[in-house]
Amino acid sequence: KIDAIISDIRMPGGDGIELLTNVKNINESFPVVMLITGFSDLSREDAYHLGAEAILSKPFSLDEIVSAVCRILEAPNLRWGKGDSATINQQLKYQADSVNEAMNKGDLGFGRGGIFLNTPPKSAQVNSMVNFEMTFNAGEILALKGNGIIRWYRYTHENSLPPGVGIEFDFLPPDHRAKVLPLIDRLKPRAFIPKLGQAKNDDT
Repeated sequence: KIDAIISDIRMPGGDGIELLTNVKNINESFPVVMLITGFSDLSREDAYHLGAEAILSKPFSLDEIVSAVCRILEAPNLRWGKGDSATINQQLKYQADSVNEAMNKGDLGFGRGGIFLNTPPKSAQVNSMVNFEMTFNAGEILALKGNGIIRWYRYTHENSLPPGVGIEFDFLPPDHRAKVLPLIDRLKPRAFIPKLGQAKNDDT
């Protein structure tokens, strides 16, 4: 039984992207895959969209690997119940008629570990903490709030993709976790954090 794969992206006889794709074709959730790179072969948003649970850039410390693997191996219900004590100096707010409407418009996308939101913060920094608060007028989920880690962001349209931010969930209050986990289970997204909003996060 393999719980986690830690792979370089550049390797002889293949590459980490191909390995990641093959693993997620078998099972989108397990084993978890962390990619390591010293090059720009794969953008952070593409890595998370393809299903990687973490990506580290060289140089890195052993502690970084240990911390990342421990985090991604923990069940979401436990992982999102702890939160990080890091300083949160940014807040995102979003409002729509419903979660389904927001996803169909491309404003919101759910992955197994976080969300795409078509509302990038004014001054985003990768790996910084952000507080988000979304409200909806109708539907099963009327509010979604919590803290997250900015994993990537786009301020302009790039390669036909809209501006937005990829946020990994760090903390969700219990009542919000109870709504989000069944939704993710129904959607069964391959993406850990999608790079766009859509009702079903595929490889588009």
